[in-house]
Amino acid sequence: NTSDTERGIYLSEDGADSWEMVESTTQHIFQLAASASPRRLWTARDDKVYVSSDQGRNSSPTGFTAGGVRAVAVDPTNPDRLYAAESGGDIYRTENAGTSWVDVTGALPASQPNGIFINPAEPQEFFVASLSGLVATGTGGNNWSTRNSGIRSTRVADFSANPARDRIYLSSSGGGLHYLDGGSDSVGPMYSNPLIGAGYIAFLVPGAFHAQEGVPGTLFASYLSDFLRSTDGGNNWQTLTFPSPGNNNISSITSSPGAPSVLFAGTSDEGVFRSIDGGNNWAQVNTGLPSGLGGMPLVVSAPSDPTVVYGAPFEFGPVGGPTVAFGVYRWVNASSSWEPANTGMLTDRILKLAIDPSDADVVYAATDSGNGLMKTTN
Repeated sequence: NTSDTERGIYLSEDGADSWEMVESTTQHIFQLAASASPRRLWTARDDKVYVSSDQGRNSSPTGFTAGGVRAVAVDPTNPDRLYAAESGGDIYRTENAGTSWVDVTGALPASQPNGIFINPAEPQEFFVASLSGLVATGTGGNNWSTRNSGIRSTRVADFSANPARDRIYLSSSGGGLHYLDGGSDSVGPMYSNPLIGAGYIAFLVPGAFHAQEGVPGTLFASYLSDFLRSTDGGNNWQTLTFPSPGNNNISSITSSPGAPSVLFAGTSDEGVFRSIDGGNNWAQVNTGLPSGLGGMPLVVSAPSDPTVVYGAPFEFGPVGGPTVAFGVYRWVNASSSWEPANTGMLTDRILKLAIDPSDADVVYAATDSGNGLMKTTN
């Protein structure tokens, strides 16, 4: 819902302390792609692919003439080779930095693509996420195959790769979590047969998913009031006992690699829970949070300090009224309580939190107001 006067390209050159709009446009920008040498920024827009050589301050249309573009990706080994997805589903490739494009759609079984993702280890292999599901090529677009076997929904919302395991995790709308190993054509579900038998779980995207750093293969996932753990990379899942199982709606799960047995789970209606034994037992830890708390769906642990955790609480407003937010709170490990960390910040609703991996005092907060992205160093 961004207005035309706010739409464009923003640039930060000071670690996100401040942002500058370097280009204003009335067009939608659907995806960005960048190459380091030469330094170029590519954008997929309503009418075609654009390129900038000055960090987005000035962009020019390429020779793409097929129409609206929904996705663009640059080959990490060849900055002159790019792929673009046209809004109707056709895929194009350029070998000369956008001067001319070749249709490589072939028999691509996809419609309304929303992302192109190139395997950095195998640049000839890339994936297209679309309304029709997941399709892949290992030949730079010369041949295509679907990768939807086992997915209970054809609409792929997002996916990410783990190069160390050669595994891709998929989150599909209405289909839950799945994985694809070693370029296989078959996609496997990441939940156990007993949970599939519970009915509704098989049709939901997880409310929260956490791949635990520091304990290889340990994953946590939540489905409404059900909480699961896997210790073998998602092949098998165990249901965990969680307090107040009827209506906690776990929205985030976090832990620090320095203390993997200590986990926090943020919920949308009962605040925060903590486990100190790897998820076997949980206790509510809301001391210090505002009275009348509705929930704290967002909790994030500091990678460099296992005693530091930040969260974003809120309170439900009256029926039909706005939700009351309280900005950012910080966990005080010594007293097992929370304290506000809002000096200089309005009590905005916080959408995302990110902590510097080497400094637990450096935190970024994305707000839903005119404050935009904020940063603290203390």
